[in-house]
Amino acid sequence: MRTATRRVAVSTLLAALTLLATWPQVLHLGDRVKDPGDPLFNSWVLAWNAHKLARLEFADYFDANIFFPHRRTLAYSEHLFPQSLLAAPLIWAVGNPVLAHNVILLLAFFTSALGMYALARRLTGATLPSLQAGVIFAFCPFMFDHLSHVQVLAAGGIPLSLLFLDRFLEHRRSWDALLFAAVFTAQILANGYYALFLSLAVSFFLLIELPRRRLLGDGSTWRGLAIVGLVVVAVAAPFFRQYVLMQRELALRREVMSKPTLASFLAAPQVNRLYGTWSKPLRTPEGQLWAGVMALLLALVGAVAWARCGGPTGRAEKALTAAAAVAASSAAWVAVLGPLSLRPLLSVSSPLRPAMLAALLLAAAALARTFRLPREGDGRLGVYVALGLLAFALTFGEKGPYWLLLRFVPGFNGIRAVSRVHVLTMLAIALLAAWGTRALLAGARQRPTLIFTALLAVVALEYASVPLPLVPVALDEEEHRLYHWVARSTGHRDGILELPLPRDRHEWWRIEPRRMLASTTHWRPLVNGFSGVAPPAYEELQRRWRELPLADNLADARALGVRYLVVHRRRDGTSWKAGVALGGQLQTAPGVRLVQLLPQAWVFELEGSHPASFRRGKLPPAVVPVHRITASACPEAAPLAVDGKLATRWSTGHRQRPGDSVTIELGKVQGVTGLRLHLGESSLDYPRGWLVEAAREGQWMVVAADAIVALPITFFLSPRDPFLDITFPPTFADALRLTCTEEDAVYYWSIHEVEVLAAR
Repeated sequence: MRTATRRVAVSTLLAALTLLATWPQVLHLGDRVKDPGDPLFNSWVLAWNAHKLARLEFADYFDANIFFPHRRTLAYSEHLFPQSLLAAPLIWAVGNPVLAHNVILLLAFFTSALGMYALARRLTGATLPSLQAGVIFAFCPFMFDHLSHVQVLAAGGIPLSLLFLDRFLEHRRSWDALLFAAVFTAQILANGYYALFLSLAVSFFLLIELPRRRLLGDGSTWRGLAIVGLVVVAVAAPFFRQYVLMQRELALRREVMSKPTLASFLAAPQVNRLYGTWSKPLRTPEGQLWAGVMALLLALVGAVAWARCGGPTGRAEKALTAAAAVAASSAAWVAVLGPLSLRPLLSVSSPLRPAMLAALLLAAAALARTFRLPREGDGRLGVYVALGLLAFALTFGEKGPYWLLLRFVPGFNGIRAVSRVHVLTMLAIALLAAWGTRALLAGARQRPTLIFTALLAVVALEYASVPLPLVPVALDEEEHRLYHWVARSTGHRDGILELPLPRDRHEWWRIEPRRMLASTTHWRPLVNGFSGVAPPAYEELQRRWRELPLADNLADARALGVRYLVVHRRRDGTSWKAGVALGGQLQTAPGVRLVQLLPQAWVFELEGSHPASFRRGKLPPAVVPVHRITASACPEAAPLAVDGKLATRWSTGHRQRPGDSVTIELGKVQGVTGLRLHLGESSLDYPRGWLVEAAREGQWMVVAADAIVALPITFFLSPRDPFLDITFPPTFADALRLTCTEEDAVYYWSIHEVEVLAAR
């Protein structure tokens, strides 16, 4: 078959398999998704990108219209910019983000299969085995476990990056280097997890292949890699910088969520028709890692065929393989029969450690074999085998070698679902399966195409998940009326809060993504939101609207810059009791005006709110220099409150009690309007009650007094540097005294830094 004809035939076949494997998604591209959570969120992301691309607005690209008034809210999850370059024309043409999302989802499956096919064909030189590899990689249970995560399905850049890198190392052509740079950059921007995992894979590949191919001293190789590095950094750095800044602002460290076990490698997602039901007891979140019986058998045949390449096995390979077999046997013993103790040689109570040890030993054996094989042909497979085994060991997170990456490599502390590194294990299994399929077809005397079809059919049967369960997501007529009214009748900077808020995380993903998708009609700033993380202010709002009086909640909304409250009267087509009750209360609340009444919702306007720009990009307050500071308790530590270091603090040294005070001397008469208390790591050591006195030429007068029932909601907008503002009418003073007026049975009173706010 000619090259062009073969490529068309392969592409057509993989496209058809994509439609069949995801059936009936192609019949409901514009109105149905896997669930109302992440698919709707990703639809909103694609729409936001299209919105910004249409206007060429990139200065505030990451300041998406959710979780107002926080900044960089797009960086709370994947930005999907590469996918949006494909989706944007479709959104501009039809105005349906869900349609664009589902088209991108199908393309993700197709390109993953096609990318894996291309890499396998480079290594095997055979079309049919490479097709088998593409199907195993793109349609495995791991992928269908992530049907809601279009960014995880978009894995085609992983094998393609390695393919172009391999070609560059072989020929040292600039064109291959540029192709590698382009595909690598697109892939790391398409998925933050894969940015780290693919970078790890490329580093591992270079670490092995550069010395194996004797390229460590080759100048053209290093020049090409330097160009690649410059291109990748120039394009990707502005995106990743926003994530770094966001993590700093929120003091964010995501805890590892996935906790896979060895049983996870036998678990398939619920949608899998063959294994989904019986493997249910083995499933854990992000832990459906089953590769399938036929894929594993083909991979085993491929491993044996590859191990026989290049002559007899060396001593090092035999020793490493034997040690791996002992470790694997002990893992099986522990998993089936319980703890194994052969002190002092071996003592384990969990099969994880010996299983990880077996994988690492096999990886070492594969590398030892690789260095004994020719630099081209069969020798190229070994690095992928070793990479897959290493990924297997990393899958278990902090229980295994992953803790080294977590501790020493930047970026890995932001990963929550470590088990997604399984994509590299599936890459190795797919390549070995291609090798095994090639070996079986080579040994077949008659009808190899029929044998391949049977093998492919068994794999397809194991992976079958059709018909996929899909849920409708289209807005009804009343919702369209509501959000079109918002688009017509509100200003572009008017903050909006939609109520009721979700009661817990279970309701969160069912309620907020739909509101975000609806916001694509008007693009007004929303206090609401859904993403990979929620900022502290949003979580605090959820608690307050459950527990605090309505007047306090309205004060919070005004402080955040909210102008309109949208109170939903209906949910899922039926009356929403919480919304109806809240709407009734707001109709009689002071400072609240009903501006629109629809069957779907009430819309209320808050008096005294600021426009959205009041918070976004707000300049820091002007401050007055402090001449001297003293304290009634621990006076020797008082200067620590004005030393410019957030890590140091002044503290009373005892639990809060009335009468403790801090006196701030300004040196001369200044116009002042408040105090800002930076609480640093002592965020709960704020004064429960206070009295502020101002002095001018020795005459003291009270300018502010209050007590805190709940911290101001604005306190939660800066978790890295939490502060409490105590404001009073502008006055002229040469000294201020802040006195604690309440007691607390638990907390001290601490100040990490204090600033005197200047009157403008």
